[in-house]
Amino acid sequence: MTDGEDVPPELKDSKRLKSRRVRAGGATLHPDAEARRRICDGLEFLGIAVDEHRNAANAPVISTADGRVAVRVIRTDEELLIARAAAGFIPRSQETLAANS
Repeated sequence: MTDGEDVPPELKDSKRLKSRRVRAGGATLHPDAEARRRICDGLEFLGIAVDEHRNAANAPVISTADGRVAVRVIRTDEELLIARAAAGFIPRSQETLAANS
């Protein structure tokens, strides 16, 4: 997480920016406030608290302003990541490698 312009003012210079938990999948591909709420439900002991208004608005940060952990929604393209990882296992000829350099 970076201290960019998409970070709400209450999170800037916060220790919460130092910890990250990443969950990728359908909840990021198809914005669904209910799915994100269910993913975070029961994780309060970790300091995760979801702001229902931010979550419903598909905000980039859906955690509460006073929560101990920043919960961010970051779009991912799992298919592209899997394809790139799989491509690394495909043997290639020296000609192909030279052409792609």
